[in-house]
Amino acid sequence: MEQGSLPTLPAYPIKERLEIDGVNVLLLNVPPDQAYPQNLFGVSEKGDVLWQVEPRPSSAPNPRYTSIRDEVGVIVARTEDKLQRKVDPKTGKVLAEEQAAD
Repeated sequence: MEQGSLPTLPAYPIKERLEIDGVNVLLLNVPPDQAYPQNLFGVSEKGDVLWQVEPRPSSAPNPRYTSIRDEVGVIVARTEDKLQRKVDPKTGKVLAEEQAAD
């Protein structure tokens, strides 16, 4: 990967943090009136951004992530429009997507 090609963290506060295999997975707290649906990042221990979650189509006005949890080394991220995505903590790649149970 070329230098400077990684995203930088936007200036939102951190809502949740998980540490999985040396990667800090950060869920940013985006205000309800702001559209920033890719608010999930992987950050190294030094603070370098390793990845930002892949975009996804949605009909919701702001389909941001609202919670994360560690499920045996995989991140389970829930979205505001009630989807659940399983994300690889090392790469940010979405492994699976399904409707979240309420």
